[in-house]
Amino acid sequence: MKSIPTSPDPAGWRGHVVLCGLGGAGVRIVEGLLLAGARVVVVDNGPLTPFRQALADQGVPVIFGDCTLIPTLEAAGVRGASAVIAMVNNDMVNLRAALAARELSQDARIVARLFNLRIARHLRDLPARVIALSLSATAAPMFSLAATCKIARGAFTASERLWAVGSLVAPGIGGIDRSVERWRQCGLVILACSSGSTTRFCPPPTFVPPAGSALLVATSPERLRALDRDPALLQHALGEPQLLERVAVPPPVATARPRTPPRQLLRQGWRRANRALRLTVLTFLVLFALSVVAFHFFYPLTFVDALYFTTALVTTVGLGDFNFQHSATPLKLYGTFLMIGGALLLTLLYGLVVEFVLSQRLEALLGTRSAPGEGHYVVAGLGTVGFRVASALQAEGEEVVVIETSEGGRFVPQLRELGIGLVIGDAALEETLRRAGADRARAFVAVTNDDLVNIDAALNAASLRAGLHVVCRVFDLELARQIRDGLAIDSSFSSAQIAAPAFVRAALGHEGPQLLRLPLPGAYGHPTPWVLLTQVLAVAGDEYACRTVGEIATAAGGAAVLHLQHNDPEHLQFAPAPATTIRPGDALLLAISGDNAPDHGEPAAEP
Repeated sequence: MKSIPTSPDPAGWRGHVVLCGLGGAGVRIVEGLLLAGARVVVVDNGPLTPFRQALADQGVPVIFGDCTLIPTLEAAGVRGASAVIAMVNNDMVNLRAALAARELSQDARIVARLFNLRIARHLRDLPARVIALSLSATAAPMFSLAATCKIARGAFTASERLWAVGSLVAPGIGGIDRSVERWRQCGLVILACSSGSTTRFCPPPTFVPPAGSALLVATSPERLRALDRDPALLQHALGEPQLLERVAVPPPVATARPRTPPRQLLRQGWRRANRALRLTVLTFLVLFALSVVAFHFFYPLTFVDALYFTTALVTTVGLGDFNFQHSATPLKLYGTFLMIGGALLLTLLYGLVVEFVLSQRLEALLGTRSAPGEGHYVVAGLGTVGFRVASALQAEGEEVVVIETSEGGRFVPQLRELGIGLVIGDAALEETLRRAGADRARAFVAVTNDDLVNIDAALNAASLRAGLHVVCRVFDLELARQIRDGLAIDSSFSSAQIAAPAFVRAALGHEGPQLLRLPLPGAYGHPTPWVLLTQVLAVAGDEYACRTVGEIATAAGGAAVLHLQHNDPEHLQFAPAPATTIRPGDALLLAISGDNAPDHGEPAAEP
């Protein structure tokens, strides 16, 4: 239970949460903590921002100072805090702040943002007992999902996993159950249904989405990818709910670079080859095949002998077995042409192959690769998020080219070690985008740390080729909505919004409520609608124990998303059946529409 502070001085508070660092992720964490009813003290030494001023106006103390210093942490009341979150964009600063906080309090939960996962794995079991999380490791899967899945519209983290929000169109199928309950059986939880000017949030199980209506559904990333690969799959899945689960195959885990199969190596080599080499190879193969057919029918020879004779001619190894001495004049002329043409083509082919091999070897030594021919992914920005997105896409067997502004970038050596293509330049310039092959790419992902650069690069990439799938990272949620509606970039997301709930959960020790913004079509000029994701924990004798999932969801006016037996993520069921009974100790994650949600409003601090 949170105690109520009796002093306006945070140094005397008890049971509150101290947040160190009010950057983009810090802002979203404050919102999540306030939504959960926690009292918050912020430590920040950055410039005055509108949000920081708004917190102070609402009664949230903001301590200006260095979060690695004991006096600053004491002024924030760390001795009596229930949790401390270090969210500065620097691993060393966060580690020092976490260790200093542990000196002041042996009981508080200490959460630190660290990119270095090797250090993070050690900290929990050491005397400092620091819970280290990586914002980029949490958010990057959303951007890699959005790159490979055009219908992805958002994500949320719950029970230590990432869940996807996708955009679908309700099919009009006669004779098949299309109710919300049927969608649930397919592993799809409908969060919103828009038809004309009417939108229904978290519709009841008996509701049938009108044919052609726009739906936003929560599901697993694997199911959403399967629906994106085959749009017709949705109709079949509604007829056979287990079908979607069978075809939803998770991508490879991005822990090590996979061994590339020979067929994929050939395909990658073909994509990387220049146009002259590919044209020469095709010409040679066509000439060779035509010659085999000609000698088979007009010499005449068996197919095997025709193949052997053609090989001997184009390689000029001699005419000891077969010759044109008794052949017709046209066949002699064709044989002469084949010998001269084959020799010229082979000479040209040898030269181009040697040039290609040497260029690839030189690029490997220098750590950069030229853009593939087509069908690859271009990632703009080699920060913490960009590096993880690029490495995750490569681990799935995709060709990736990264654009970075400087050779001295923090992750350039790691990128070169992985063999991922690198282009040095300004991602907002058309010349740089063309060098990276953005005009031939399958998708373009702008994930730099600058919103304006991401928007500029995304718009320029989209102008290179109609239909190019573009993913854009921005900080501000309303800006993301405006980009989707006004700039026609549907895949626009905030990494801070995706990752913040994981830090809130670590600080509180349980799943905190979170606002899930829904990018509905036709909402131009209006604030982004939202649903509240909130977890209820059943306790013996309370209002939730021994009731069914359907009863609890109906009473809350929402939809059941996750059921955790004994509140254990290892025993998790997505889209639980309405008849499932909630036992004491179980947890249930509900999606509740804004109209039915408790009166949280937008997150606000208590004075």
